[in-house]
Amino acid sequence: MQRLWYYFLRAYVWIGLHFYFRKIVIRGWENIPKGAVLFTANHQNAFMDALLMVCFNPKFTYSLTRADVFKKPFARMLLASMNMIPVFRIRDGWNSLSENDKSFEACSRIFHKKEAVIIFPEGNHGDLRRLRPLSKGFTRVVFEALRQDPALPIFIVPVGLNYTNPTAFRSSVSVYFGEPLPVNEYVTIDDPAGANRLRKDVATRMKSLITHIEDIERYPSIIHELEKTNPDYLDPVRVNQQIARIEKGEAISEEANHSPRAVSAFQPLRYLALVINFLPLLVWHRLLHRIKDPVFIASLKFGIGIFLFPLYYFLMGVILYALGGPWWILLSWGVLAPFSAWFLARLKG
Repeated sequence: MQRLWYYFLRAYVWIGLHFYFRKIVIRGWENIPKGAVLFTANHQNAFMDALLMVCFNPKFTYSLTRADVFKKPFARMLLASMNMIPVFRIRDGWNSLSENDKSFEACSRIFHKKEAVIIFPEGNHGDLRRLRPLSKGFTRVVFEALRQDPALPIFIVPVGLNYTNPTAFRSSVSVYFGEPLPVNEYVTIDDPAGANRLRKDVATRMKSLITHIEDIERYPSIIHELEKTNPDYLDPVRVNQQIARIEKGEAISEEANHSPRAVSAFQPLRYLALVINFLPLLVWHRLLHRIKDPVFIASLKFGIGIFLFPLYYFLMGVILYALGGPWWILLSWGVLAPFSAWFLARLKG
C-alpha cells in the first residue's frame, strides 16, 4: 500500500512541478546505476530540492530530512508515508544525535534492497550560487551499511540542482546527475582516511554540476559581473567557464536581457483570473508575511498550488451543486477555474 501511495503521490507532484516550473531540464539519467544508490545534492531550495530528486529519477527513493519537521504527530505520519527519514543535527540537541543510529540502520536496509536514498551533505540550505563545505554525515551513511555487509555494492551519485531563480514561480530548473562513485573502493583496511577522500571527490564532482563560485570573499563582485552576461544557469558547465574568465579578469561580452512579453491585451482575462482565484491567493499572501527564511518561499508556493487550489475548486463545485445550479454553470466552473490558474501561470512565464 505504501508503494502505491508513493507512486501516486510522485505522479501527482511530477505534474505539479511541470505546472510550477516553466522549464525542467534533466541531464545524466544514464549515470544512475541499478544497484544501491546514495544521491548527494546541493541544497538551495528547501523541500523543492527533494521533490525534484524524487520525481526525476527512476528509482524507489527515500529522503533524509531534518528531524525538526517531524515533531508533530501528523507531520511525522505524513512525512514517513512520503519515504522521508529524520536526521538529527547538533542544533537538535546532543542527546538526539544517538537517534541517527536508527536512521542509518534504515538506510542500510534500503541499500540492501538496491533502492536509493537522498541526502543533502551541505547540512543546511542557502541561496548563494556555490557549494558549501560538505559534512561527514553522508560518508557515515554508506560506511555503516558496508560495515554490516562489506560485499554490498553501493554507489554515490552526485547531483546538481540549478535554478534560474529559486523563489520565483514559473522560473526554470535543471537537474544534473553526475557519474557514480563506487563507495566500496574507498573502504580499505590500509586507508582509514577513505571517508575524507570520498568527501573530497564528491565535492569536486558536485561543484562541476552547479554554478560554483569558490572565492567567497569575491562572491559579490563575481556574481555582479556574471549577471551582466545574462547567464544560463541551467547550464552549469558554461556558467562555470564564464566564472573562470571573470576570476582571471577577462572581459566577457554582455548579452541583452530578454524583454518581458506584453500582456496588456490580456488584462481583462487577468482580472477575471484574479477574481476566480481570490481566496487561495489571499491565503498565500497572508502566509508569505510569516516566512522568515526566503528559501522556504518556493516550497510553500508549490504546496499551496498543488493542494489548496484543487481543494478550493472542488469545494466551490460542491457548493454550486448544492445550490442547485444548472448543469451549464457546473460545466463552466469546471472548465473556467483550472483555465484561470493556467492563465495566471502563463503570465508569470
